[in-house]
Amino acid sequence: MPAVLQSNVTSLQVDGFTKKVGTPIVTVLKWNPAGDISEAQGATVPTDTDAGYAKGCVFIKTDGGVGSTLFLNEGSATSADFNAK
Repeated sequence: MPAVLQSNVTSLQVDGFTKKVGTPIVTVLKWNPAGDISEAQGATVPTDTDAGYAKGCVFIKTDGGVGSTLFLNEGSATSADFNAK
């Protein structure tokens, strides 16, 4: 008998859709049950104070260079503070 897959909507969701969140248009890779983005990528790093990015959200700048490709939200879901890592 084949295994039955079940979805747990309280866990991290994975996708790949494009969405305007705060200032930039980003590709959402993962989001949490609250609907806040946990991982995204795009050409423009979200502006500090943008809402919708979970604390600890990883942002990959697709056209970044050395020291400016990976960013981490050290702010909150209501007021982002992305810093290069």
